[in-house]
Amino acid sequence: MRSAFAALFVMLLAAAGASASLPTSALTGRVTAGDAPAEGVTVTLTSTALQQPRTTATGPRGTYWAAALPPGVYDVTFSRTGMTTLTRRAVVELGRVARADARLEPSEEEDSVTSTATTISVGDTTPVTTHFTETELDRLPTGRDVAPLAPGANNEEVLLDGAFRSSPAFLGEELVHEVTVFRGGLPVDEKLPAVVHASTRSGGEELFLSLRATHASVSGDDGLLLESASGGRIIRERLWFFGAGWSGDRPMTSHGTRNLRGLLFKLTAQPFAAHSVSAMYLDAEESDVALMHTGTYGARATTELRLNDRSTLGKATYFLPTARGGDHVLTAGAGDSALFVNDRWSRGHWTLSAGLRHEDNDTLPRLALAYDVHQDGRRAVIATHGEYGATRVEPSIRLTTLGYAAAIGTSGTARADLVRRGDVDELQMEARYSLFGRLDTGASLTLSDEEHRGAAWAGAQLPAGNHEAGFTLLESYEEAEGWRTGLALRYAIPISRIRLTLAADGFTGPRVVRFWARVRM
Repeated sequence: MRSAFAALFVMLLAAAGASASLPTSALTGRVTAGDAPAEGVTVTLTSTALQQPRTTATGPRGTYWAAALPPGVYDVTFSRTGMTTLTRRAVVELGRVARADARLEPSEEEDSVTSTATTISVGDTTPVTTHFTETELDRLPTGRDVAPLAPGANNEEVLLDGAFRSSPAFLGEELVHEVTVFRGGLPVDEKLPAVVHASTRSGGEELFLSLRATHASVSGDDGLLLESASGGRIIRERLWFFGAGWSGDRPMTSHGTRNLRGLLFKLTAQPFAAHSVSAMYLDAEESDVALMHTGTYGARATTELRLNDRSTLGKATYFLPTARGGDHVLTAGAGDSALFVNDRWSRGHWTLSAGLRHEDNDTLPRLALAYDVHQDGRRAVIATHGEYGATRVEPSIRLTTLGYAAAIGTSGTARADLVRRGDVDELQMEARYSLFGRLDTGASLTLSDEEHRGAAWAGAQLPAGNHEAGFTLLESYEEAEGWRTGLALRYAIPISRIRLTLAADGFTGPRVVRFWARVRM
């Protein structure tokens, strides 16, 4: 713990002006033995997104918290002497809190049980977010520019891996892995009331190569964009690489054709079991370099540090489990010319997050209160209030939300929020559902005195022998543009270790048409 607090002290001293942030991806849950909380259970996290397993332990109430996790699919193993060993699967999404609970039974032989079922948690993430997986980004006719499909305020800029600020129009399609739109109740890490986060890949143990060519036409203005991406290991479980490049002409919706050239290179290393380091170089609209470090200290403390040309940003998280007073997740850090501190307290059905952000001689409070209806993360009422700093285009603003979030079956979610942004009242609604990964539907709606906006889409992926055909139909509406129809068609062909995808997609009014082909090995 001395090392953790020393690292936090260094972060606070190093704070400088920044436009980056550290979106929190975490995993939590509760373990019971029979009907009683199970303290001292070892929780081991393994994933293709991690170079080495992460380990934590449950506290007096049987709860655990693992912070600063890269997005991915995790196998979560719960073990304790004299009990069964249980493995559950969880999906950790960018900027969200996932959940994996377990019930252990006495076992003299300490038998192992594995469950591949994945449960959805909507009650542990207090910010109002909309998440798009890599699969959804591939299937939608919008490409990676999906922020307009989320309800609420549309922020055209994207924070890539929390370090680089850019627009999706200037990034390659093969570069972006996941996208999460934050649209309310943002944590004290964030300065703005709405932000879009995107993540890149980090390589992996298996080598892959992706080549893509996209021909696009916007109202008769044509362009061809060529892309490549590759990743893999340099040293097993120690050093990975990921690189992507793109070059060519891309038609812009309102700016004609623009010649784009971009390059990203990323190294991810884990020299020690408790420390991970990433170095990134991006040359797109302008060049930038970033260095990121994540450290874990025992089962409770985590530090994160991010440096790039324009900023120093860091935070430390400490999990404080107690038997009677509830669990605390304490967070403190600095960045964006600000200092911030936050306490997330949970007990029973209730979770309260309260924090302060100090910047530009202002102290901005952030509050969030969640009531988990069944104490399993699947039904929750969530209220938030926050004050956010001024930008070049708008003064400081207050944003208050009251919403209800629900999980639908094993692969669907729905959420409705009443939002007061300054003096404007707004209703935001969204729903998503996937059936066996073959049928996908989604919808979003924004209603206020200033705008009416919505979108709905449905798609199917149909096997044809070893091949796969798919389509997605998207209808969207904005008062300024009226109705627009988008259609995406795909045909995937496996050839040995190669997967060839042929696709076409487009929109009406103004007419946008894209044809693209991708080879992934």
